[in-house]
Amino acid sequence: QHEPEMTAARLKQLAGLSPRIGRIATFLDEQKQPSYRLQQVVEGLFRDKRKSFKELTSLPGDLRDRLMSSFPSFLSLEPADTQHSSQSRKTLFSLADGHKIESVWMAFQNSHTSLCISSQVGCSLACSFCATGALGFKRQLTPDEIIDQPLYHLQEGLKVESIAFMGMGEPLLNPNVFRGIQLLTDPLLFDISQRRISLSTVGISTGILRIADEFPQINLALSVHSPFPDQRSEIVPAEKTYRLSDAVEAMDYHGKKNKRKMFLAYLILDGVNDTIDHAKELVKLIRQRPKEIRHLYHVNLLRYNQAIGVDIGFKDTQEKNLREFEKTLSAASVPVTVRQSFGVEIDAACGQLFAKYSKKLRKPSGTQTQINSSARAP
Repeated sequence: QHEPEMTAARLKQLAGLSPRIGRIATFLDEQKQPSYRLQQVVEGLFRDKRKSFKELTSLPGDLRDRLMSSFPSFLSLEPADTQHSSQSRKTLFSLADGHKIESVWMAFQNSHTSLCISSQVGCSLACSFCATGALGFKRQLTPDEIIDQPLYHLQEGLKVESIAFMGMGEPLLNPNVFRGIQLLTDPLLFDISQRRISLSTVGISTGILRIADEFPQINLALSVHSPFPDQRSEIVPAEKTYRLSDAVEAMDYHGKKNKRKMFLAYLILDGVNDTIDHAKELVKLIRQRPKEIRHLYHVNLLRYNQAIGVDIGFKDTQEKNLREFEKTLSAASVPVTVRQSFGVEIDAACGQLFAKYSKKLRKPSGTQTQINSSARAP
């Protein structure tokens, strides 16, 4: 397979995006190594998926020893635990400072494989249904900690055909996510097509606009969960800061500029947001979009998965309510899919990642009665 020549300018760019590549470049300069040595290192570790400098046989033995001495571990994270289910594999990673994150590898029935990765340790947004939100925000992941999640799985011989920024954290609140995407899509490293990357956001408008401008082919999903702002602010407290109305306008910009399908994620909860009134209001929200891009919106209905650290009475909606909701959207010519859940039995599904931090149940900011009282259309 032909690969583009790795020029000095390109290497410098990669070193600026990845602190680790930058440190290796500096080390090789200090060792008076020829410029092509960095190319050999990068190709060996990323293209050939070597697990350590010791395996880089294209390098002289004494240089490999010095690299091993200066960089004992190439990865910025290490696996601490792995759990398996029929179609998924969840890995708990320990970071250098002792913090923990999780990633979920999934095998679909059509043989496609995908990796759901984390962007933050914990999350500040405190969505009422989410175990990660119960942890609170601890810190941002670095670019290397982001890309090392797929790199680890590739080193283990697992296919990673697509990547979803749908693990722990709000990706558009971490500036390093943009650097991570550059590294993941770089043909000299992972060479993953933008079309193979999905990103879910609670609605950070500035981040959506930046994605639309810098990474126009990425699949964007906006977490809605209720079309009524007052109720959404109970389910997703970030609505008070990141309003749904602003977020869909940013999505409109993406649709007009890039003509890409856009996803609206809707976690459907029994007796909370599963009524026909909710479905009709969701239809109304989509019909208010500019006519030329309205057809690009696609609703993904998500089943609720009981999450550790969350105990406010949420339940998965009844099957008949789910189908009536779906039917209402379809009857209005709104594209809709009921998404499959992966890894529920190993706490690997949507909203369940908590990285073994705590199993203490979180007290909600509002009571279940308050949430239910706003479940109907005003």
